[in-house]
Amino acid sequence: MTENDKKTLRFNPMKLKLVTFTGAAGLLGLAVSFAIFAFKSHKDKYKKKGLPGCDSVCVNLSAKEILELADEIISNSTRVHDDVALVPLNKLSYENVVLPLAELEARQLPLIQSCVIPKMLSPHDNVRKASAEAELKIDDHLLSCRKREDVYRVIKVYAAKGESISPEAKRYLQCLVRDFEHNGLNLTATKREEVDRLRNEIDELSMRYVQNLNEDSSCLFFTEAELAGLPLEFLQSLDKTQNKEFKLTLESNHVAAILELCKIAKTRKTVAMAYGKRCGDANIPVLQKLVQSRHRLARLLGYAHFADYALDHRMSKTSTRVIRFLEDISSNLTDLASRELSFLKDLKRKEEGELPFGVEDLLFYIKRVEELQFDLDFGDIRQYFPISLVLPGIFKICQDLFGIKIEEVTEIDVWYYDVRAFAVFDSGSGKLLGYFYLDMFSREGKFSQSCVVALQNNALFSNGACQIPVALLIAQLAKDGGEAVPLGFSEVVNLFHEFGHVVQHICNRASFARFSGLRVDPDFREIPSQLLENWQVNCNFYFLCYESFTLKLISGYRQDITKPLVDEVCKTLKRWRYSFSALKSLQEILYCLFDQKIYSDDDVDFHQLIRSLHPKVMLGLPVVEGTNPASCFTRAVIDSEATCYSRLWSEVYAADIFASQFGDGRPNLYNGLQFRDKVLAPGGGKEAMELLTSFLGREPSTEAYIESRSKYSLRRGTSQWIRYDPRNHHHHPKKPPLVNLSAQMEVSMSLNALTRLPLKNTGRLEEFGLARHSLFTSRTPCLETAQRRRKVLVVEAKGKKGMAARQYQRTPPPMPKIEDDGNPRFVIFIRMANVRLFLSIIISLVTYSKSCCVISVSWNMKQVYLWYPLSIIAGGTTAKIMVAAKDNLLGKYIYKDTIARNIAAVIYRDEKEIQKTAIKQHRVLRTATEFRYGYKLVENGNMRAALSTSDVIELPTQDQLKTVFDKVKDFFGDAKESFGKISSLNPGTDEETEGSPDEKAK
Repeated sequence: MTENDKKTLRFNPMKLKLVTFTGAAGLLGLAVSFAIFAFKSHKDKYKKKGLPGCDSVCVNLSAKEILELADEIISNSTRVHDDVALVPLNKLSYENVVLPLAELEARQLPLIQSCVIPKMLSPHDNVRKASAEAELKIDDHLLSCRKREDVYRVIKVYAAKGESISPEAKRYLQCLVRDFEHNGLNLTATKREEVDRLRNEIDELSMRYVQNLNEDSSCLFFTEAELAGLPLEFLQSLDKTQNKEFKLTLESNHVAAILELCKIAKTRKTVAMAYGKRCGDANIPVLQKLVQSRHRLARLLGYAHFADYALDHRMSKTSTRVIRFLEDISSNLTDLASRELSFLKDLKRKEEGELPFGVEDLLFYIKRVEELQFDLDFGDIRQYFPISLVLPGIFKICQDLFGIKIEEVTEIDVWYYDVRAFAVFDSGSGKLLGYFYLDMFSREGKFSQSCVVALQNNALFSNGACQIPVALLIAQLAKDGGEAVPLGFSEVVNLFHEFGHVVQHICNRASFARFSGLRVDPDFREIPSQLLENWQVNCNFYFLCYESFTLKLISGYRQDITKPLVDEVCKTLKRWRYSFSALKSLQEILYCLFDQKIYSDDDVDFHQLIRSLHPKVMLGLPVVEGTNPASCFTRAVIDSEATCYSRLWSEVYAADIFASQFGDGRPNLYNGLQFRDKVLAPGGGKEAMELLTSFLGREPSTEAYIESRSKYSLRRGTSQWIRYDPRNHHHHPKKPPLVNLSAQMEVSMSLNALTRLPLKNTGRLEEFGLARHSLFTSRTPCLETAQRRRKVLVVEAKGKKGMAARQYQRTPPPMPKIEDDGNPRFVIFIRMANVRLFLSIIISLVTYSKSCCVISVSWNMKQVYLWYPLSIIAGGTTAKIMVAAKDNLLGKYIYKDTIARNIAAVIYRDEKEIQKTAIKQHRVLRTATEFRYGYKLVENGNMRAALSTSDVIELPTQDQLKTVFDKVKDFFGDAKESFGKISSLNPGTDEETEGSPDEKAK
């Protein structure tokens, strides 16, 4: 935290201004002034303050203050919209049309959140009620603003002028136009009334569908023998009849327990059939009418069907592309899924005889295999994840990965005593990036899900001021006797995922609040958090959590925190993650296809559609007899209509990013900074596909996801997991050791317990709960335009291995830490000697008059060098003197030459070793036979700027180098040791890394 920020947090007493009076009046005035000062000082002494520079974020308002603020928000918004509507059509400009609305949106978001967030978090009932009332008033006002014809007319006329504005401003203008036109403002009055009628009808039908399910009271009765396999604590939670039968409801937690744990096949089938028949007579007609109403609405707004309307502003763009995406993944996973299903059928045949295998058996036998394969006691694993270790560990990983620094902020106002606040800084420049709150523990009256909420978005104002982002992470961790209970493994994964959204929000630098933080393309929104989860389990912050490096960093036994999880448990968790991953993916694809098809075709027979899709996707398994899942598929009705694929879409592309850029599982500062700058910083200000293409150097691919799901496979006849190569599935690598039966396994269950497998092994036995998903307060996504495939020069693995070779490339390692002793530091770079040539074409439009213009075209060839960072070396006394003299009149002429020659001398002394290590780090260099080297000075401690590959100073070649070896020792105190750290980043075999004592001494 900067000194200025710290000063703003301190109490600053009111400065007393005394007015001199004469006589008795003067004495009386003086006494009154002192009395007022004493009262205010006493009051301010106990009044905590908000976050520095974030006056609009008010987190602890009273009920009265919330309602007053809501009225103020509405009043100010109305005034701005009135001003825009009154601008004469012949005087329209960016400054009087677009800018006022953009700045209003940026300034009012934190005020709106200050009104509505207390509904979720306040411990006071009257505050929660006032917040809910304020939310309704504000929502009604915002909807009325998007229906104002006078404002739309002004915006539409300005947009038609085609005034030259920035690309981000143009995107914002397009979003404004789309918001109005999606409410029918471009239609006739009659059609606009029809749009309003259809929207009301859709809302009513959606709520009726969900209400029918909520009010369903169906139940089943079973004897204790028919519930064999269920835990005693679960049976004790059920009601009993006079006949001592257990009453089982069709709520998801009961159904999940039966389908995963009950040993009696007949019971499982009975429950599956009853669950799939819920509300069939009531909800099927409702869904049919709902789908048709949505199609009519879409056609009124100019779309062929509702799916195209829903996908217009997303990465996927069209229903055709979504279906092709889903079918491509399905076909590539079919071979592995068939092997998995065959193994389950064999196991059932062994345990139950020649009974047919049905969908209702999937969860039970997956659970059985996992019990046989993995010796995981999740009750014991929980003891390794106290929040006091997990949270600092997550902070450490994100700091090392994204080049940020996190510091706690104290003495500020919060809504509950255990809420904490943190400031985030750029680790290189020390610049404040934003803040976030943590509300970690469950309590009465608190919102019951885990999520991240944007309290304030990043934005730039016309006066040059910058509004920094503020996020809020809400979790549901437990306390026992006032002490935090250690986290279950699923809670650790979920915390990684949600903190990914915090980083995504804080690191955004979009100029418009509309494109900041979480307000990005919905298909893209989950990618950053799924990427970070990958470090933990390849499930969602998706890749960081399951890596041994991460698990050890964030774990420590409760009674001895110096003991992290052992290697074998880490490896077992990773194998457990991949178990039956192909079948689980196919189940997700099945319902994504169903959702997409009902919203892209007219007059769909739901029952016939699911009966044809199910065996096609699920390898011949038919839908459960007598059921129609369309009657209880809420995702296709509310919240994810025509967009159920989106979670899988973002998971696939997060897998591609992780495999290609962070494949070694360790935080990589260089690639992390690239991701932060190229993906997180622009946010919704650019096309999401453009962001990913820029970062990857190519269009994103599904291959890494397929490879990750194919990573482990069951070997038939052995009950063991092996690595699986889909291109050569007859080859079986060495068998891993068989692990023993687990005493306890966590139960995971998705929303549709009947037909959908759990997407991730992250459930909890004690809860029998559902997977929780992130919630976002922003509901207006940005407009996207079609993105054609871009031709870019990329280096890809060739030959038989293909994607596998590319996936396991070793990525550039984190730079070694060199203590700051006051001596200068230099980042060393390497590149291939050959040069890439790019044709630069410049097209300029010169207008001489309204009717005459000339297009000027010029071109030139320029050389572009692809530099790769190697390591950091520290200079000695001579280097320090040379750097200090680089800015004076004489020194600047010899500074670059002298330093370059000395660094080059160090490199050429051990060039072969340096090249060998460089090739290990950057496999793209393998094809080169000649190399060039360069360097950059780390100025003012700004490592981030030094790591960028622009403005690298090229070193002289060995032929150009004259005799300077005698000066090297004086220049660099221990240069070879610094370069030795290059090899230590990615150690090879013991034989490669072990040297003689004499060599080490050298």
